[in-house]
Amino acid sequence: MSGSLGVYFVWMAASVIWQNFITFGILYQKLMTTFSENVTMVLVMLIFLIGHMILLPDKFGLEHFGGLLFILITTIILIVIRRFTHNLNLETALHLAFYYFLS
Repeated sequence: MSGSLGVYFVWMAASVIWQNFITFGILYQKLMTTFSENVTMVLVMLIFLIGHMILLPDKFGLEHFGGLLFILITTIILIVIRRFTHNLNLETALHLAFYYFLS
């Protein structure tokens, strides 16, 4: 693996791990202190979806219906996994797999 490709893979892994830790970890737990689990799931899903739409509009913006549908389905899968496993391990692995193999 060339140096620049290796840096890319490491940087993207770190990005996904922090994204999951902050969104599905810290934010999820904080919202659970105020809202029901169902409301928390919807709020976290919306934040995750909107974040992708704003930060990656070339892939997930309103004019990219396929990408938007993909991130919506991915978000639903990740939040359901978070709810039933109560940890971030499988969710992070899937998020990385989606990122590396499907994007």
